[in-house]
Amino acid sequence: MIDTNPGSRVWLTKTVPTDAGWGVFWLRADPDVPQKARLFYAHVDFGGRVTVAPMWLLDVTRLALRDRYYNVAWHDDHYGLLIADQATLYYYNLSFDGVLSDKHAVGPPLFTSTAYDQEADSDIDSYPDGFVSVIEGECSGHSCSYAFRLDAQGNRVSPVYNLVDYDYTHTFYPASAYDGTGFVIIAVKDILITEGGVGTKYFPTDGFGPTTRTKVVPDKEYQWDEFPDIAFNGDHFGSVWTEVTQRVSTSTWQLHFASFRRTPTSSTLIDDRVLDVMRQKSTLKWATQIHAVGGGWVVHYPRWQDNAEPLAVFELLDDRGQAQATMTPYSLSADALGSSVHWLGENSGRMGIARGDNRDGVSTITFETLEPPICRP
Repeated sequence: MIDTNPGSRVWLTKTVPTDAGWGVFWLRADPDVPQKARLFYAHVDFGGRVTVAPMWLLDVTRLALRDRYYNVAWHDDHYGLLIADQATLYYYNLSFDGVLSDKHAVGPPLFTSTAYDQEADSDIDSYPDGFVSVIEGECSGHSCSYAFRLDAQGNRVSPVYNLVDYDYTHTFYPASAYDGTGFVIIAVKDILITEGGVGTKYFPTDGFGPTTRTKVVPDKEYQWDEFPDIAFNGDHFGSVWTEVTQRVSTSTWQLHFASFRRTPTSSTLIDDRVLDVMRQKSTLKWATQIHAVGGGWVVHYPRWQDNAEPLAVFELLDDRGQAQATMTPYSLSADALGSSVHWLGENSGRMGIARGDNRDGVSTITFETLEPPICRP
């Protein structure tokens, strides 16, 4: 256990691989500061030992319809931290020891109207020259998604690109993955059935903007998709998202997987499969993630249960979406299940998992590692 706190509520945990282990981040609501979302940080080494004690980093003004307030990635010797504070996205440098510096505004204006979505869902990823970030933002009274490049100190080195390339409205849940040359950005396009749904753009790091959007599953007609995630395995991409069978929230919900190749000029589906069918969707928003591990894809997601807490399901999939191994699921009491895969030496392929719980008036943060599901070469 990393942290425990009576009377508070935690959500949105995240693990970030560093040169010495994993940074662990989470949001907490405390009764003595009810109008703030409080961001906390700790660090654990490869043995699971806490090397930087849990600390409060900063407070962010709460908005009624926003629960996503931060994103963070590691670059060489520091974290790049993004904070969504009302209508402004701020960048901070964050040291290994938890010291904040160099605050400045980056990115698009954020959406704060209660007419649509205020979440500011986002991603930030490191690459040799700095960071790439994607985030939902203001778009003429609607919510669109945007992408931009930052240098290693968080200074913007590209325009802020609107990811929508036709009607310029309603693009949600952007996430990105680096293939060594550029980033593939995945997002959901709302409104148009035949052109909507889960699609990608290629965002090169050589100074050019994102390419034309292409659907991940070309023949799939959009109904209602949410919370896509994406990963790269050294050769091609895997993705996962939740979807509803009809454009009605009370319809049956599904978890959809796809593997595909994506270049600056083309997208080729390898295979796709519905992994799970649920009578209702889980209320947990950010617990659906995918990672390239051990020659396959590790997917975790919340499975709805009647009259019980959702289950955290972990599965190792092949490229066809067939389960090769499954971890015994455990119950979730908070929207707080974040994981990442390490890249270093003998720890390459190990997953660091941060889980938050809200039970009996006490919030807790725990960390565990999951070994690669099959032998490494």
